[in-house]
Amino acid sequence: MLERSKSWRDNVVSESDSLRTAASCLNGAFHKIVLVVSEDQKLIGTVTDGDLRRGLLAGANLEDDVKQWMNAEFITAFDSASSLELISQMKAKDIHEIPIVDELGRVTGLVADHQSEPEFQGTFVIMAGGRGTRLMPLTESTPKPMLRVGGRPILEHILSSAVAQGFCDFVISINYLGEVIKSYFGDGSKWGASITYLSEDLPLGTAGALSLLGADTQGPVIVANGDLITDLDYRAMLKHHIESDAEISVAVRRFEFKNPYGVVRTTGQYVDSIEEKPTVISQVNTGVYVLEPGALKLLNKGQFFNMTDLVQKMLERNSKVAAFPIHEAWMDIGTPGDLKEANQA
Repeated sequence: MLERSKSWRDNVVSESDSLRTAASCLNGAFHKIVLVVSEDQKLIGTVTDGDLRRGLLAGANLEDDVKQWMNAEFITAFDSASSLELISQMKAKDIHEIPIVDELGRVTGLVADHQSEPEFQGTFVIMAGGRGTRLMPLTESTPKPMLRVGGRPILEHILSSAVAQGFCDFVISINYLGEVIKSYFGDGSKWGASITYLSEDLPLGTAGALSLLGADTQGPVIVANGDLITDLDYRAMLKHHIESDAEISVAVRRFEFKNPYGVVRTTGQYVDSIEEKPTVISQVNTGVYVLEPGALKLLNKGQFFNMTDLVQKMLERNSKVAAFPIHEAWMDIGTPGDLKEANQA
């Protein structure tokens, strides 16, 4: 249904704003497009979720000016355009939202073609069998995914976020103190979800439990570690995975490490260069994946296997492995310090 937005101003940022501001806008606003305007309020660019993630893969920093990474070849329509004209234009360009401008190019509105989001057809697996050794003694009687952040178990944050995005069928892998998890979540109906469980007799690593899935597993499989607090858009990751024609996708996040020392590079006894406290930028694994059922055939039932080993095995087979950059809030709860920080956020 075509709708003229009443909240379009929530999607407007200034050309002097940062890419982080645009990302925050995308995460918080109803519409998934950011309108970049000049000082005189003329539309000079747009940023969609796809634009932002492509920029991150190309080396963008969230502190960069949004103007550096916006799409300057955007589509607009005049306020006088009829609904039929707007629908025709949106279909021709395969877009779902279009900015409305006046004769001077100033933004006056936003039109969206709202269609109901399809339910995810596949399996959403949450790995919750870890012992949480680094979190002892907090995990002596409580499994790590059941530690509380903001008054709720970490695992409940993951489940609720995915359900809110339209996912409904979940599999939770359990081992250490698994009955605590089963007792709390049951069949998932309290959260509007359907939950089944994979019980590991022995710890199977971050991928081994997937070997316990049925041979009739259909569609892509989303896998998330059970110790994450994140606002990740799983739908966007699934869409990216499908469009990339990948056999497995890995959610990655930009990580910067500033070396506290000057780095000296040498050849033999001679110095080639010296750099004072350089910053090393990496893409790090966030513990969220999407994989095709065929990847499960590389696992031996009940055998310990980590997801990183599975990814490496697929790379060795020349399988397509896609990187999905995330800009959303993300935290891995691995230590008591992490847990304290998450509860203070």
